[in-house]
Amino acid sequence: MHKYFICGLFLVGTMFRSVAAQEQQSQMPDRTTSTELVVQIVKAAQRHAKVHGDKYPPAFSPSEQLLLGNGAAIDLKVFRQATGAPIIVWTVDDVAHMRLFIRERVEGIISDRPDILRQVVHGEAELPRTNRKDDPGYFTHFDVEAHAGGKGLRPENTLPAYETALDSLATTIETDTGLTKDGISVVSHDSSLSPEYCRRNDGKPYADADRVLLKDITLAEAQKTFTCDKISTAGTQKNDPILNPVAMAFSKTLALASPYAPVSVEQLYRFVAFYVEYYKTGPGKNLPQAGQRWRNALSVRFNLEIKINLRPSRQQETFGPERFVDALCGTIMRAHMDSRSDVQSFNFQSLLLVQEKFPAIRTVYLFGTVDPRLRYLLPPALLEEVSERNTGPLPPDDK
Repeated sequence: MHKYFICGLFLVGTMFRSVAAQEQQSQMPDRTTSTELVVQIVKAAQRHAKVHGDKYPPAFSPSEQLLLGNGAAIDLKVFRQATGAPIIVWTVDDVAHMRLFIRERVEGIISDRPDILRQVVHGEAELPRTNRKDDPGYFTHFDVEAHAGGKGLRPENTLPAYETALDSLATTIETDTGLTKDGISVVSHDSSLSPEYCRRNDGKPYADADRVLLKDITLAEAQKTFTCDKISTAGTQKNDPILNPVAMAFSKTLALASPYAPVSVEQLYRFVAFYVEYYKTGPGKNLPQAGQRWRNALSVRFNLEIKINLRPSRQQETFGPERFVDALCGTIMRAHMDSRSDVQSFNFQSLLLVQEKFPAIRTVYLFGTVDPRLRYLLPPALLEEVSERNTGPLPPDDK
């Protein structure tokens, strides 16, 4: 495969994390050029989806930093007029920014605090019509996405986090996925069971040097060995299992050592169904909020991120895009959750594969930066449709 294409695949997932914000800003093209570049890439993705008979057009998911202030890299109005793509902004935790994006009529927001976002959406919906845009149905369909299950409230990507997201009436659970040794799509932010989030159940030390890669461990082994309940957001996260009775009850049905054990995507789907029954006919049915909770959970959506590290020095840490896509999308299809599940990624190759092999599943293109090198995330057939005016030297492969 062409070295530029490989390098580009690496860049999309790591660029905005590995480059300081000030340095990144200095490398960005002007706003008009940046907007044009993103428009061209999204249009190419839309054409690719159409050619392969996809049921849904792809969505666009930029970081909030790309849209804010006079230095914003993307002109949202121009982008929307040019593509018509749904816009889901991440990760927005500031109330003023939430209001700003809602008033710009983005389709959804991903937030660490879905409880606060839900309150802001309700407040905006209650404003007099003279003080807001009169868009019938906008607030009914606005997407409140709980980032990693709502990592501002519980340790991320865990059953208690998902329960808290559902309690907050999030309309979508956003979460990260990896792939285990036995080919199971598992919920995880990193390519390993990170010591930042996880500890060993046997009490042995577990530090960076001891990291266990997901590709080297089975789901059963991961669940037996690790509990991922470490507090990583000071002040707002809580990890007492008693706070999440549904997660506790469900984990017992799986014989897990803790509700904070790693879980698979398939088990996440089962957990949400369990949550519905818990409040519809089970122990929670008499609580005042029971009806609202189970009805919301009955239709909650899932935004599942493919996490692949393609840095040349770390490619051995994960399986390749095709195996990743087949496992995750296979899980989605077997669970008959294609109408309620999106697949998102910074890795555009993975999303193109989803469009080609699983046209019933919507794709979401994540952007953390705008850089001319993003053109190399598209294969040659689509590259021809992207303006060559945005050319620029690529960094060395080992950057």
